[in-house]
Amino acid sequence: MVPWLNHFLNPVLKLRQPVFFLIACLLMIPAAAPCHEVLVLGIHPYKPNNVLQKNFRPLADYVQEALGYAVEIRVGTNYQDHLHAISSGAVDLAFLGPAGYVNLTKLFGEHPLLGKIVTNGEPVFRGHIVVAENSSLTSLKELGGKRLAFVNLFSTMYLVPYAMLKQAGLKVEDLSGQAFLNSHQNVALGILAGDFAAGAVKEEVFLKFTDRGLRSLVPTMEIPEHVFVANSRLDPELIAAASTALMNLKSTEIGVKILQSIKSSCTAVVAAEDADYDPLRDLLKYLDKDLE
Repeated sequence: MVPWLNHFLNPVLKLRQPVFFLIACLLMIPAAAPCHEVLVLGIHPYKPNNVLQKNFRPLADYVQEALGYAVEIRVGTNYQDHLHAISSGAVDLAFLGPAGYVNLTKLFGEHPLLGKIVTNGEPVFRGHIVVAENSSLTSLKELGGKRLAFVNLFSTMYLVPYAMLKQAGLKVEDLSGQAFLNSHQNVALGILAGDFAAGAVKEEVFLKFTDRGLRSLVPTMEIPEHVFVANSRLDPELIAAASTALMNLKSTEIGVKILQSIKSSCTAVVAAEDADYDPLRDLLKYLDKDLE
């Protein structure tokens, strides 16, 4: 025993009084440290790090004020790194795409859903596999031997079209090539320039380029929107408070502006259920062996 502590306790123990003995024992127990001094908000790397840091800073500041913890932003180095960071506890709260969420639950089990975003008034979105208006292509099967453009590897708008190609009987090796152009607009421009026979873009970009000669070969299914999740190790009360804070954003003008700093068409966060992602889960099963 530490000498000074022994010197302190010996007279107390000699008293053999239960109350004094209890007090002495309590003095030996260190004060509990807070569970979190800083909360880490993780973002999947769908844009450059500096852009995401800027876009999500207003949300981080809002969550910091709502929950009473400092909030740091962590952008994943890649999509897999982001999922591992969530599962390992390197991040506490996270934003990720629908395919990312499906893969997260597949690889690491359920994680508390805080809510999903609403864009263009809907908690779902749709994409399109597109071609140039003057293209002779009329079906997915005809894409064999063609060069295709996508935004990012492992993004929802790569995995969903990829699964659709698999449904049509095509594999990646059946294509003459594929490229990842980092933005939906780049994909549209690449097709219109004749650099690619087809590609996948979200619907709002497709609609923007229809007057410039872009045509939908086939639309995707309706896909539930991007989600916020929590590390399952967080205190349940903190998880509930984070979810409430996110869903309260739509109630004020400032809150909506915070959401629009993430995405201009985003106006709310609404409740999400794991079952919302079951249709997407079923489609992505076509890729199970490819993604092992």
